[in-house]
Amino acid sequence: MRLIREDENSIRSEDNVELDYFFDIIDQFLNAVKDKAFRGEDKILTLIARSPNSNIVIALEQFSEHFSEHGIELRVIFNQIAPAESLCDWLDPDNSPCGKNPEKCIRWSGQTNLDDAHEQLALGEIMSWTGESMRRESNARYGYYILNENCVEAARLAQRSFKALWHIAKSIPESQNNRAKLASANSLCLENAKSNISLSIDSTIYIPIDNTRH
Repeated sequence: MRLIREDENSIRSEDNVELDYFFDIIDQFLNAVKDKAFRGEDKILTLIARSPNSNIVIALEQFSEHFSEHGIELRVIFNQIAPAESLCDWLDPDNSPCGKNPEKCIRWSGQTNLDDAHEQLALGEIMSWTGESMRRESNARYGYYILNENCVEAARLAQRSFKALWHIAKSIPESQNNRAKLASANSLCLENAKSNISLSIDSTIYIPIDNTRH
């Protein structure tokens, strides 16, 4: 998958039409936030998703900086928390779309069977999206979605559904949180090491020495 940033606000995928569809939805919501003085519930996004690898999840990741800039809160319930590598990105406090305390904004279904439930995104109280059954793999979906724009009733219903599931969902296992923090720390150490190496090379003074024959 290759993402293309057309300008500072527009992102496009070169090979995934579904991602472009999600980008458009999120763009539309962000534009509404910029145009209106949204507060409270209007600036909360709630997502029920199959896994950290779902396309709607991947799309939201690309807008992390925008969410932070506009004070938008994102809460997520995953039906599955695998693959661990993708989940770590969401639990990393330095990079998570959920902000600096992702462990408080992310839960998973635990032993509750949500396979027959549908993926769902509520964007404040103005928009909502319903996807396919979480039982289906990404490559076996029909792309049958319902998007409710400027429909407060549908958005509030989606928010209420999320809150009901949130109360029975489980916190992410501590082992996963620790793994994400360790990965973040290792990444920071690696970046610092690269920076120090670069600084060392740049500050090296080369003294020319005349060649002599003996």
